[in-house]
Amino acid sequence: MVDTGELYIASFDTCPACKTEWAFDLYGKIYGCTASCGREEYLLGTFWTEIELNHKVIKTWQTRDVKSISKCRDCKI
Repeated sequence: MVDTGELYIASFDTCPACKTEWAFDLYGKIYGCTASCGREEYLLGTFWTEIELNHKVIKTWQTRDVKSISKCRDCKI
């Protein structure tokens, strides 16, 4: 704003999980981002010894933004 005098365009999707970021731990597990790495509730699959992906959970993260979360979408703010 200082440079241009204009506000930035609103961002409705700032979570990089499964879109532009993936995290692989040393135990062969896959997570959506570095913030979730090591937290079993955010486990997306494995890459060692076999590649196994939870496609349903991955799709949830890939489509997640403020327009897809009802609590956020319906927020007056």
